[in-house]
Amino acid sequence: MLVRFCPKYGSICPVRTRAKIGEGTRIPQKKTLNLNQLAMGQILSESGRPLTVRQVQGILYQKGIRRQQRREKIPSGQWNYHQVQVECSVLLGLKLATMTRAKEFVDEYGFGARPIPRYYMTELQKERFSEIKARQGRL
Repeated sequence: MLVRFCPKYGSICPVRTRAKIGEGTRIPQKKTLNLNQLAMGQILSESGRPLTVRQVQGILYQKGIRRQQRREKIPSGQWNYHQVQVECSVLLGLKLATMTRAKEFVDEYGFGARPIPRYYMTELQKERFSEIKARQGRL
């Protein structure tokens, strides 16, 4: 929560500029998962333990999974930390993944969390994800 100047009323008021940690990115009109989200979900469902974003990124590189960019038929892009984080956040917002509890803080370097959040899927989420995968990503 940041404090901003309101141009309409001319006062200082608190404005919510980002979601709380653990909420995920909610996209209500989303109808299908793209190849990036399907690959990320597959990694989380196959993993037997909660994974950090760095661990997911490492598995993507280890398996040779490329990132699909806009209007590409064949994925050819590289993964960076923030792109992996965004896709994990989308899965979290769609309730296809779960994140471990973490406490958020702000310091001179920006936002952070302790302990480092880890992502995983429960058995119910794994079943739901396998059904979505069978439908080629349609929710």
